[in-house]
Amino acid sequence: TWLINLDYKPNADMMVYAKYARGYRQGGINFTNPGLELWGPESLDSYELGVKTSFRGAVSGYLNVAAFYNSLKDQQVFAGLTPSAAGAAVGVAGGAAIVNAGKSRIYGLEVDASATVFDSLRFDLGYTYLNTKVQDIASTAELLPLLDGTPLGNITPSVSKGSSFTNSPKHKLTLGATYTLPLDESLGRLSIGALWVHTSKYINDGAVPATVNGIPLG
Repeated sequence: TWLINLDYKPNADMMVYAKYARGYRQGGINFTNPGLELWGPESLDSYELGVKTSFRGAVSGYLNVAAFYNSLKDQQVFAGLTPSAAGAAVGVAGGAAIVNAGKSRIYGLEVDASATVFDSLRFDLGYTYLNTKVQDIASTAELLPLLDGTPLGNITPSVSKGSSFTNSPKHKLTLGATYTLPLDESLGRLSIGALWVHTSKYINDGAVPATVNGIPLG
């Protein structure tokens, strides 16, 4: 893995930066999945542009904004396994294997800000926009030959070509406020606060319908 980072500070309260990084996740082995014992490594190219700022005065704080684009190759995703009729007859259960998607991408935006007034009341904000897409992955039909001669009858990846990633909400917003009580320093420091978080919907398993009779599944 490696990282190339460039940054520029036009003044003491601002930094502009650009970053390019490459990373890997190793492959693995699981002997409980005949025909699918092995999966290969995945690699990631990550590009990011951002600015970090701070401000002082009657209101002090910071504002950070970053835009990013990630390109994944051979992304590791889960696939559900079900036994063949012959396999089920001898007690083979279903399970889950890891397979490599051919190509995927992510892009998005992150905002992180904080402001303090009267030296005692702080407001915090965090927002993330995340757009994910599986650009290429072998279909169930293409993966089935891997199961020839095994007690498994079917394999269904948790994502499909064109779908978003699992467990990846498009929007997440966090708002917070903290008030520090005006106590004498000898008594210590006591703060009270509240945090509100909103996360948009996301898929958990793209291999099943989003809803069945109004009950959310996927």
